[in-house]
Amino acid sequence: MEKFYHITEVAKKLGVSAAAIRLYEKKGLISVKKDPRNGYRIFTEEDIYKIWSIFFHRSLSMKIDSINELKHAESLKAICEVVEAQKELTQQALAREKQLLAMWDMYDRYIARAKSADKAVKIVDSESLHFFEIDDFITVKTSAFWRQPLAVSVRKRTKGIIASFVSVISP
Repeated sequence: MEKFYHITEVAKKLGVSAAAIRLYEKKGLISVKKDPRNGYRIFTEEDIYKIWSIFFHRSLSMKIDSINELKHAESLKAICEVVEAQKELTQQALAREKQLLAMWDMYDRYIARAKSADKAVKIVDSESLHFFEIDDFITVKTSAFWRQPLAVSVRKRTKGIIASFVSVISP
């Protein structure tokens, strides 16, 4: 005889919320039987595996629509298209994360430069950034889209400013 589980048991077994399982049912990723005696959702081992599969694909950052496409794919070509599209999105996200890391590295370099200045560094309050007043002035040119640093130049100035984040600053 087949064993049935209630939503709270499934949620506990998989370590997920019952609300997430209900959402996946609402979005058409799973179809659940109802107990005719009380109307509660009942799940089989196969249903539990399907839910686990959804959470696995969500852990790969797949959107619900993409998982639905994958679930309803009728050919290997269709599966490949969904996987390739998801892989491309992941590569784009990785590129953005690398840009952010590069900006944080630049931030670290600015702080290191301020720390190594012969003079005492004065922190200047600004609306969204901190600036360090020292003798060298650093200009950072950025692209407008990602605020990605395009060029950094250092030149001697008295009472110049080092931007602690990516911005174009003039003395």
